[in-house]
Amino acid sequence: FPATGNINWNPDGKIGPAPVMKAGGTFDLGGLGDFERDQAFSYGAWIKTANNKGSGGIIARMDEKADYRGWDLWQNGAGFSVHIIQTWPTNAIKVTTQANVVRPGEWQHVLATYDGSKTPGGMRVYLNGWSQELTPLLDLVGNRLPQRYPLRIGASGSTKPPASPPDP
Repeated sequence: FPATGNINWNPDGKIGPAPVMKAGGTFDLGGLGDFERDQAFSYGAWIKTANNKGSGGIIARMDEKADYRGWDLWQNGAGFSVHIIQTWPTNAIKVTTQANVVRPGEWQHVLATYDGSKTPGGMRVYLNGWSQELTPLLDLVGNRLPQRYPLRIGASGSTKPPASPPDP
């Protein structure tokens, strides 16, 4: 898969060599992850973050230029957040974990699941296999998710540094 930006490789990843992605580093996975809003899907990654103060995209298929249409999983300071968006912020779902679940310097497996119900209650975030308590922050879903922006690891949309939709 094509990689762009600041990416190095650590031979001591959790399950083999792991990319070390700094601001602007991404992998473009193209057309993978093209889901409908009423379709169940899951996505996740092993991560090892340097701190629990910043925010950044972990995995996303999101088009910032089309009102952030798509979905994502991102580090939100000391927690994790998930969006499913048609247009931000008027037609979207957003949930976040409790704070203080991000452990800097430790490998953590983060998995987001969505059951297709079009509600925050249909979203789950698992950390190292344990379901996390979620706080729904937005519950406004419309009709469709499809968009043509590629699936990316390490960014939420464009090739600029990882970001997330602005808070409503």
